[in-house]
Amino acid sequence: MWLLVLLALGVVLIWAFRDAVSGNGAGTDRWSLRPRPLLTEREQQLYERLVAIFPHHVVLAQVALSQLVEFTPNAANRQSIQNQFFRLVADFVLCKRDFTVVAVIELDDPTHERADRQSADARKTKALTSAGLRLVRIPAGPVPSHEELQRLIRDNDILSDGSFMRSNPPARGLDPESAAVRRSIVTLVVVAVVIAGGWMMYSQWLTRSVPRVLGAQPLALMSRLAPATPAPVRPGPAPAPPTPGAIRPTAAEQADAKRVAAQAVLAAQQAADALAKRKERAWAASYVAPASCEHPPTWKDQVDCGNQYMRAKKEFEQRWQAQQTAAQ
Repeated sequence: MWLLVLLALGVVLIWAFRDAVSGNGAGTDRWSLRPRPLLTEREQQLYERLVAIFPHHVVLAQVALSQLVEFTPNAANRQSIQNQFFRLVADFVLCKRDFTVVAVIELDDPTHERADRQSADARKTKALTSAGLRLVRIPAGPVPSHEELQRLIRDNDILSDGSFMRSNPPARGLDPESAAVRRSIVTLVVVAVVIAGGWMMYSQWLTRSVPRVLGAQPLALMSRLAPATPAPVRPGPAPAPPTPGAIRPTAAEQADAKRVAAQAVLAAQQAADALAKRKERAWAASYVAPASCEHPPTWKDQVDCGNQYMRAKKEFEQRWQAQQTAAQ
């Protein structure tokens, strides 16, 4: 009898030990698990398009909100607030090269219409906006194309520093130095045209108005300037009165006046062109781009080189204007 009891107790102990080893995972047996994709097919499409649109940024996927936000000093109700967003995850995070967060992009699907998902979305939005992070939501449906995605991101003003428009490599021949030289040339041409046009209008007015004022109305001018009291009568013959009528310039004189005006306009234009060439030579002699700016490796370096060029150009313009004023 006691032998049967001991055998039954031994069988129970063996089964219990085997269940403890295999069921709790402390033995060599594996759990019934398998790998799953990190991103769905729709999320993969969006990721590839974000990487293509922002080649100079870093795109992260499935980032916990606890890695994106933190409490400010002396924040109240920390545990209560943390419980509301602690388990939430951002679909995509767009960062600069130094991993500064630029924007959080959420890709919604039909499940976001459920009440529990709407509550999670609201808490996620509140957490991100409270931290001052930009949030862009892409509604359910087909993944937007590159153009639509660019327009959506631009409308949401993700990159407030303007780097979005320069995220692609600059077009060949449109470097900052060439663009500045081109703007200077255009400005000088416009100034020369304005000066030439003004001189032509002034010369035409001068050739028409001066003879008319001085020749056509001498009596009227003299009568206006004559004194009110009559002049005393002097002995001797009276002076001959002035001949009335205007002396109009001949055709040859008009042709000479036009030729002189045209020569003056040509001289002004040549002077403006010569001044523009001297200015270009002076700028080329005063500014030499650093060797590091010939092929800047990162977008930050490109921006720094562009800012350095603009500062040098501004200082040169100030010196040039001061020299021209002193020369006058």
